[in-house]
Amino acid sequence: RKKEVNSILKFAKTNKINVIDTAYKYGKSENYIGEYLKNSKFNNFKIITKFSSRNGEIKKQLEKTKKNLGCYPWGILAHSAKDYLNKKFRYNLFNLKKSYKIKKVGVSVYTNNEIIEILKIRKPDIIQIPMSILDKRLFFSDTLKKIKKKNISIHARSIFLKGLFFLSNKEIEKNFPNSINSIKKLKRIAKNKKLTLSELSLLWVNSLPEIDKIILGIKNNRQLRSHVKTLKKKTSNKLFEKALRINYSDSSVLNPTLWK
Repeated sequence: RKKEVNSILKFAKTNKINVIDTAYKYGKSENYIGEYLKNSKFNNFKIITKFSSRNGEIKKQLEKTKKNLGCYPWGILAHSAKDYLNKKFRYNLFNLKKSYKIKKVGVSVYTNNEIIEILKIRKPDIIQIPMSILDKRLFFSDTLKKIKKKNISIHARSIFLKGLFFLSNKEIEKNFPNSINSIKKLKRIAKNKKLTLSELSLLWVNSLPEIDKIILGIKNNRQLRSHVKTLKKKTSNKLFEKALRINYSDSSVLNPTLWK
């Protein structure tokens, strides 16, 4: 695993990918990233990690992350809207920014309502949102524009809906039966342009002017290389327009925290 992480980070560096999204809850990822950073003379990686009110005192979480990484992170996100909306947790989060020269603080959200609540209280620097070619709820609302007007950086995640896009139709039909028709239609649209569903999703999200960063979960270097190759493929607005006509909004599928 350590060797694989080194390989991923080396490739990322040469391809000008400089933001790493992690959390100490993600196994040994912080430790492996930290070892790479210690052994690499030149790195300009901006590391974003996530903290939660459920994991004890926020300052202790920061010290644990610093120990793992060998440096303070560039950014810290509240693991959920619930964390960010917690007054004490939010106060401590902004305090860390001030005291430890953390560049950015923000929050990872799941729904439009969470964003509305967050914008009412205190503006974060970053909002991480779910967005994919199946989950277009935030795209169809005016939320993206609202966030941008407030000069908040938007990071899109769940581009492949937690790996659902890589499943066979048979597996999707078994586990998410009411999504199969929409997914089959999207797969046909993608196939007509010699793309897979995951490639279509990545290319569409990357085409959105409001999106500043795309978060991709990476298991190995081969996956990262494949995504970088996908981003070089040419597409047209007509392709995206066809995909946008397929309107799907079942939150029991689109929100992985509700999966059984």
